[in-house]
Amino acid sequence: PEAVTADCGANGFIHASAPAPALYACWLTLGYFVQDCISMALFPAEMKEGNGGASAYMIMWLHHIGSLITWPWGMLSDTYAPFITYCLATEVTNIGQNLFMLANRGKVSFLQAVELPIGVLWMLAFFVVRILPVPYILYSYVNTMVLALGCGVSSAEWIAGLIMIPIPVCLNLFWFQKMVKKASRMLFGKSSGKNK
Repeated sequence: PEAVTADCGANGFIHASAPAPALYACWLTLGYFVQDCISMALFPAEMKEGNGGASAYMIMWLHHIGSLITWPWGMLSDTYAPFITYCLATEVTNIGQNLFMLANRGKVSFLQAVELPIGVLWMLAFFVVRILPVPYILYSYVNTMVLALGCGVSSAEWIAGLIMIPIPVCLNLFWFQKMVKKASRMLFGKSSGKNK
């Protein structure tokens, strides 16, 4: 497939078709989100603790429900499919997250010995996959959603995209700054004073 462009063309950020593997990945990922929502509903206390508190728990609800509503529609209608495909691709960094959590909190003995390298590789993957593309995504967003007013999509699709596209970008930036803070605490100890 050709590279997605930051314009309103047939291969642009708004209208390009989803490649077949992305459609399969979408359904598999959404199945996981359904399973995770069931776990969050049945075991809220454990999931709050596992996700890092009440605010992170609520962010996961927003993430999953928003994805369950918008991703199938976007992929099947070829509206915002490139952006959804990007979001799907970012889920690969969860492998590092899960390995780190098992080493850090799960106390899996053979992983504890390599907790630091796992954490470093996870942060590096997170940065490359989720943070480095942010300038291009924002550039494409401004060109197509703001300046071109959605490239001819319906008003409902435009409003949905205008609201939903920035959310994963903001969440990735939010999560990355939390990762950097945790890494700093692990490497340099807890900060003292008012700047904890």
